[in-house]
Parts: sequence; structure tokens; C-alpha cells
Amino acid sequence: MADLNSAPANAPRGQLWLETSAVLVVSVGYVIFHRQLAFNGWFIGPLLVVIIGYLGYEFAFGKRRPRDFGLRLDNLLQSAKLCAFVFGPFIVSAFIYAAIQGVVHPLHFVYALLLYPVWGLIQQFAYSGILLGNLQRLGLGWWSIPITATAFSLVHYPSSLLMQVTAIGGLMISAVYYRIPNIWTLAVVHGVFGAFLYYVFRDKDPIGHLLDSL
Repeated sequence: MADLNSAPANAPRGQLWLETSAVLVVSVGYVIFHRQLAFNGWFIGPLLVVIIGYLGYEFAFGKRRPRDFGLRLDNLLQSAKLCAFVFGPFIVSAFIYAAIQGVVHPLHFVYALLLYPVWGLIQQFAYSGILLGNLQRLGLGWWSIPITATAFSLVHYPSSLLMQVTAIGGLMISAVYYRIPNIWTLAVVHGVFGAFLYYVFRDKDPIGHLLDSL
């Protein structure tokens, strides 16, 4: 089992705490302003710029490597197998349910399956690559799993349904990352479940809202 605590942090503890705090501050800001930010580029665009800029600086001038944030290829197959074992039955069941019940907007649902993993990658980078990984390196061990899941659930406030679903999903995803730290596979899982949750189980069309806001 992968153990981030046994790996060098490659960053001062103060920096790890600062990164962790930044994730939590952005999460709180998103909860407060989610109605204004959820379906337009004023949130996702700048956030991507900040993340890419920070990673570029760290990789160029710091001691951090992509693997420190779960951006790895060496354990990709291991992670994919574990994700298939843990999440595969749920995904297959969701496809069967969608085939029976129908989808609110089939074309936009396909777009969501293709695009939502990108948003999933951003979220997994923040909550798994930074928050969970840093908490482990700061000595919290397996406690990093419920803490990360709780933070991930709270960011979906005020929807009680989303908070409950993401609390369970957050625990499962965090446990998988704790065992095999790789955010590429988890981004795909996150994206697929997100698309199903909105288009099949909630009859929502976030892609339509996004297109309307452009």
C-alpha cells in the first residue's frame, strides 16, 4: 500500500499548511458565491490559471514533482484496477438505470461524460493531491480520509442530496487515493459519477447552463 507519510514532503511544513489552508479558503468561497460562479468561466478559468502557474513554479524552482500531487503514470494501471473493482459495479448499475429511465438531455449528457472529468481533475488535484496528501505528510495518517471527505461534502452545501452523496463518494475516493495515490483515474471516476448524478438522478443540465452563460 502506498504510504505518503514515508515519502519525503519535499516542502516545508509551513508550505504544506499554506496549501491546505488555500484549498479550504477556496472551498468556503465557492460555497458562499456558488450561485454566481457555478456555471461560468469566472471561477474555473482563473482557478486553472492559478493551479497551472503554481505547479509550473513548484516544478521549475521547488523540489516538488508531479508525483507528489498524484500526477503519476507509474501506478496508473494499479489505480485503474482498484477503481474498476471499487466503482465498476456502481457505474454499470448507473448505465443500466439510465438506459431504463432515460436522460434529461442525451447530447449534453455525452458532452458531460467527456468534459466533466476535466472538472473532476481540478477537484481531485485540490482535495486528493493537495488536501489529503498534505494532511498525510503532516502526520494525520488515515484521519486524512474522513477529513478530506468532510471538506468535499461541505463544499456542496446547501444541497443535502449532494452533500450526502459526496460524503460517501468522498470517503471511497479518498480511501482509494490513500492506498494508490493517482488522481488521473479518480478524475475519470469523479467525472462519470458527476455526469450521472446531474443528468440521470437529478434531471439537471449543467452543460446547458454553461452554454447559456457564454
